[in-house]
Amino acid sequence: MVEETKTCINCGMVNDIGVARCVQCSNPLTAYGGQVNNSEKHEGNLAAQVALLEKRPVIVSVVAGFSVFFALFWPLAYVIGSFTARVKVSEDQMNYLAASFGSLGVIFSAIALIPLAIVLVIVAWGTFTQRAWGWYTSLGSMGVFLFWTLVHFRAAPFFSFVWVVAMISGAVLWFKRDVKAWYVV
Repeated sequence: MVEETKTCINCGMVNDIGVARCVQCSNPLTAYGGQVNNSEKHEGNLAAQVALLEKRPVIVSVVAGFSVFFALFWPLAYVIGSFTARVKVSEDQMNYLAASFGSLGVIFSAIALIPLAIVLVIVAWGTFTQRAWGWYTSLGSMGVFLFWTLVHFRAAPFFSFVWVVAMISGAVLWFKRDVKAWYVV
């Protein structure tokens, strides 16, 4: 019976086939241990795949940063806008009910928007930390933001156009092969 052996490419030592590391120099002898040689066939080039996963695509940082920025400043801007636009008590003190109900709008805005901001921060975390769901939720948030921009296009056409171009460009970059491979989607 012929015993199968594997030669270490680092030191030349002949090792038994079942050994994962070289007996002499501890060099990995298997693909799992980090060694890939021409006799072992794998899907794609393992080293190239690992190199792709080690480098975070730039668009990932941009999308995560945008989500954090949007989470911090959108609720704040909306609440401040609601506060400044609320009905104030007139000099003759006759509209005090409208002023008090106007203050409730600010409170309800804060109650609704703070959880949404927390969700956006969680989406940014998932996007930045290479979670597969982070890819999908960031794509969804880009779609929601694009829809929101298109609905309010008439209010500020120039800024809306800039945001539409930015969201479409971001979505195109988001679907690039290296970004999807980084998320393993």
